[in-house]
Amino acid sequence: MKCSIGSATNPARVLLLSAIALLLAGLLLLSPPAKSQPERTLFERIGGVYPIALTVNDLVDRLYLNETLNANPKMKKVHESIGSRESAKVALTAWAVQYTGGPVLFPVQIGEVDDSLKITDGEFDVILDECAVSFNNANFPQREVGELLQLVEGFRSRVVIQG
Repeated sequence: MKCSIGSATNPARVLLLSAIALLLAGLLLLSPPAKSQPERTLFERIGGVYPIALTVNDLVDRLYLNETLNANPKMKKVHESIGSRESAKVALTAWAVQYTGGPVLFPVQIGEVDDSLKITDGEFDVILDECAVSFNNANFPQREVGELLQLVEGFRSRVVIQG
């Protein structure tokens, strides 16, 4: 189908075409920029609840079997208490989902830890190492592993013995 508006040499038509072109160009310049897609949350980038739950399962098992952590009598007592491992898996999964930008499964807050349960910097480093192993075992991309480790590191001052 051929579309024609007449001779392009007709001054009125040339002026009309120029005016339309200027109007369209102006509208394009004045229109708001296209919205870029918001970056996906860490929760979405690591795959959601199920990969988190599987990773937490691996991590908690590692922490409960870790000889360095169990050398601390307070931690060993917690690790040996009935139901503690399963409870830790549920709570840590809910926490990880919430703190990575996923839905609140049930509110989980990590506040100040009672002084009798605080750990040393070295023990915290062991936990970070075990986290890194579990995150890498889950085949999370390195960017996300770094973000997850930073998230955990952000709680160091709340759980480490000061002084």
